This record gives sequence, C-alpha cells and structure tokens, in this order.
Amino acid sequence: MIAVSEALSIGEKLGGDPIMLSDIYSVSTGRCYAVDTYSPVPGYKEASPATALNYMGGFMTKLIKKDMGLAVQAAKDGGAHCHETQRAFEMYSKMDDMGLGDHDFSYVYQFFKADFTVPKN
Repeated sequence: MIAVSEALSIGEKLGGDPIMLSDIYSVSTGRCYAVDTYSPVPGYKEASPATALNYMGGFMTKLIKKDMGLAVQAAKDGGAHCHETQRAFEMYSKMDDMGLGDHDFSYVYQFFKADFTVPKN
C-alpha cells in the first residue's frame, strides 16, 4: 500500500491523473491488491474504503501499526533485519500520532499527497 500510494502521489505531482495511473499500474508490474481491489484513490474502486467509506473504517491505521510493531519486535527477537517494515511501521506510527489511527491504512496515499514525511532516525 505504501509503495502504490507513493508512486501514485509522485505521478500525480508530475501531472498524471490518479485514475489513469491506476489503470496503467493494473496492467503492469505494479499490479497488486492495492491497485486491483483496495485502491487508495477515491473513486477508482467502488468498494474500497477510500471510495465507499471516505477512508473511515476498513483496516485502521492503528491496527496495521500494531501488527507491524509486532513483526518488527519478532524480527529483532530473532536477529533478523526488517528495515523496510521498520520504515512502514514508523510511517503508520506517525499517522496514528497525528490522530489518523481510525482512518483506513490506505489513507497513507493522502499522507503522501500532503508531503508529510517520517523523520530519519
């Protein structure tokens, strides 16, 4: 979801239409669940939380933050590296800290569009 949202945001800022970009991603190597079914773009997929629920409900940001926190801790406990999961956890943590915890995790698309960033450690 984070990669798709970031790519859509970049494309939009370069003048692309997010619906057209989503259509392109859906028939390319960018094709995935976050494009085909659970699109973060309002109006692209009728049943997605971005469209049907205005990002409210769905799989809440605070829940993905919790699950990713558990994954990060498990990786640390097992001596494994999980740099990208850590970054995703930090992003969703920042969103939760900003009061966006009840929004669907696909709201990260709006987070990118607003140019919010997660500070580097």
